[in-house]
Amino acid sequence: MYVDEGRAISVKEALVGIIQLIDEDADKSKEPPPVNAEPMTRQFLRIFDGKSELARDQLQKFLRGSVTTPDDFEQRGWCSEKSKVFSPVDPLAFAQEWSGKHRRRLTSDMDQALVLIGACFENSGINATDTLKNDNFRPHVALKPVLEWFQNHGGERQTRTAASRAVSIFNAWMASRKPGVTSSHCRWLQK
Repeated sequence: MYVDEGRAISVKEALVGIIQLIDEDADKSKEPPPVNAEPMTRQFLRIFDGKSELARDQLQKFLRGSVTTPDDFEQRGWCSEKSKVFSPVDPLAFAQEWSGKHRRRLTSDMDQALVLIGACFENSGINATDTLKNDNFRPHVALKPVLEWFQNHGGERQTRTAASRAVSIFNAWMASRKPGVTSSHCRWLQK
C-alpha cells in the first residue's frame, strides 16, 4: 500500500488509518478530515479541529488505543508541548523553516499545506506560487483538501485567512496549467 506515488505506507500508519475509519463510522456528528489525506495527517486534523491548544492529558486520552503518540506529531514538527499543553505549529514558522530547502523532500500532505499556508501569512516574505512552480515540488493528492480543511477548521483566524489565500493561489496555479504541458505527477489534479 502506498501513501502516494512511490511512497509506501508503514504498518503503523495503516493501523492509524483503520482505527480512524472505525472511529469516524461511530461518530458521524463531526465532519471528518479529508479522506485522501495521509493517516497521520487525518489524526492530527481530527485532534486539533478548531483548536489552538490541547492539554497533554486530553491529547493522551484522545490517542489512547490509536497506536499514535504525541511524539509522532512532535517529531514531524506539527506541534510542540509547553507546560503540559500541546499547540499546533505556527504555519509561518514552519514555512520559514522550509525556506531554501529542496522541495523534493516536501512530500507529506501536511508539510506541503503548512508551507503554503505559512507563505500566505501577511508579510511572510515567502512566495507560495514559487513553491508550486518549483520543478521539484510534487503536490500531494490531498493538498487542496487539507488547505480547505485549515480554511474552515484552523484554530486561529490568521491561519484560516492564510489557508483561504493558499486555496486561491493553488486554484489559480492549477487553472494556469495547460493540459498538454502537465507533468505526469500532477495528472490527478486535472480530473
